[in-house]
Amino acid sequence: MPVATIAGLLAVLALLAALQNRWISRLSDAERERLEASLAAAAAQFCDDFDRELTRAYQAFRLEPAANGDELTTQLSTRLARWRATAPAPAIVKELLVVTRLGGGAVALSRLDEATGRLLPGDWDGSLISLQRIFTARAPVPLVDELTPGLVVPVREQQPRDGGERRPPRDHVIVRLDIDYIRTTLMPRLAATRFGGEGRLGYSVVVKAGDGPERIIFTGGPPIKDTARQAADIARPLFSLRVFPDIASTPDGGDGRQRASARPPAPDQPRRTADGQRPPPPRGPEDRTGSQRRQGTGGGFMPPGGAEAGRWVLEVRHPAGSLEAAVTGARRRNLAISLAIVALLGSVGVLMVVSTRRAQRLATQQMNFVASVSHELRTPLTAMRSAGQNLADGIVDDPERVRSYGALIEQEGRRLTDMVSRVLAFAEIQSGQPTYRRQPVAVQPLIDSVLADGRWILEQRQFQVEAHVADDLPEVQGDPAALRQVLANLVDNAMKYGAPARWIGVRANLVVGPRGTEMAIAVSDRGFGIRKADLSKIFDPFSRGTDAKVAATPGSGLGLAVVRSIVEAHGGRITVDTVPGRGSTFTVYLPVARDTGKDGPS
Repeated sequence: MPVATIAGLLAVLALLAALQNRWISRLSDAERERLEASLAAAAAQFCDDFDRELTRAYQAFRLEPAANGDELTTQLSTRLARWRATAPAPAIVKELLVVTRLGGGAVALSRLDEATGRLLPGDWDGSLISLQRIFTARAPVPLVDELTPGLVVPVREQQPRDGGERRPPRDHVIVRLDIDYIRTTLMPRLAATRFGGEGRLGYSVVVKAGDGPERIIFTGGPPIKDTARQAADIARPLFSLRVFPDIASTPDGGDGRQRASARPPAPDQPRRTADGQRPPPPRGPEDRTGSQRRQGTGGGFMPPGGAEAGRWVLEVRHPAGSLEAAVTGARRRNLAISLAIVALLGSVGVLMVVSTRRAQRLATQQMNFVASVSHELRTPLTAMRSAGQNLADGIVDDPERVRSYGALIEQEGRRLTDMVSRVLAFAEIQSGQPTYRRQPVAVQPLIDSVLADGRWILEQRQFQVEAHVADDLPEVQGDPAALRQVLANLVDNAMKYGAPARWIGVRANLVVGPRGTEMAIAVSDRGFGIRKADLSKIFDPFSRGTDAKVAATPGSGLGLAVVRSIVEAHGGRITVDTVPGRGSTFTVYLPVARDTGKDGPS
């Protein structure tokens, strides 16, 4: 029955583990989808926030047609002052440059002095080399330049009065962006807004120009090792001019409606730049996820020729390396916890079954103990009642026989006393509060007293006793009555189980053991010994050896349990050496009294 119960319990636990694994897998898939959707939305919002600032700056510096250079300078100064006063992120614009196409393919560069409001000659520094080549070669001019970085705003020419064909713009305004402000202020703020939590970034955020790892614009969040080998969880293009319905009116009070030249091209017509030429292919990578960015519609600002492709790339990674790794790790942790709970439930179930079995065995042992004690009580009581009845009836009147009957009554009474003392000692030990009166105890008198008390029964059963006690032994610290009971129980066991040879050996001497110098008191017999299968149980309460049961040797199974408890309470230990068919030796090791001055082995 217990085996079937355990098997059923294990089957239920296995089914529960399988169901938990399935449920955790589904939960992990749902969590992965949620994280991916949340991260994609956050990345899109980050790119929208940044591109909105670029688009707002581009629109802010779209100038009206100017008749001469003074009008152009005035418009630039006015627009820049208004930008510094009203823009959400005014520091993103570092300075304004003007590129003027001259005859013969030459170009001139001017810089607006913000303090004086005048255009001063400028130099083509390293960050403007790419734009210089484009203007010099009369190539299509991009609206954004990720290397400068900056925005290129064409200055519209006045409509020819004769209605002729519109000429390409002569002047272009370069809105140079402050890369340090973008790197240290704007992007950290946007990243904290979209990917932050509890004062820190929850994801690793990297913005770079193109695919080259050496052109990193911004990094934030927890560091990730070997990012070059790990694909980003989300990659989105940014640094582009796009449609934003909320950017509708021009800085100078216009209504923001798109003019014919600014409308998106028809689907069957190629998109062109503000120069009226085909645009160059995008220099920045496309969205690595393969999805196209949704373009807004409505009355918002539309860059000339339509939206520009993103020139920078936003890459977002989970701190674990990837969302897949994070979800897999969480799944393993949840699975480990659930399996641990299942294992705990299984262990509790098995322990309950084992505990029930042990309780059943203990109940059986207690019933056997009661039966055994009852039998042992009945035998001496019967003998005492029979002897007493004969004496009371006057059947025995011979003085010698009267003394024999008296000795019998005394012997059986001693047996009863020893049995009751053993049971009471066990009960006191089980209560957890045994009381021992410690004092120095001499070993030689202790052994002599035990052997003298049992001399009559030893002689009656014809036992030979050999006692070897070393001379000048030190005293041991302990309760004399408890130690006497220990030695008496061992001698009584030797008589019970050493009956075939009818020999008992008692030896006492000093030894050096693992606990230092100890008193060793050994009691030996030459009986049938103890089987190996019974050695682990002989000191357990109510436990008796197999040979003792077969031979119907009387006993309660408490003697050795009481002995071990008393010895351990005195700081000692007990061992047994046995050879089946040749006998056993029980040795009690007790610490010697420290005040005797005799602590060396003899």
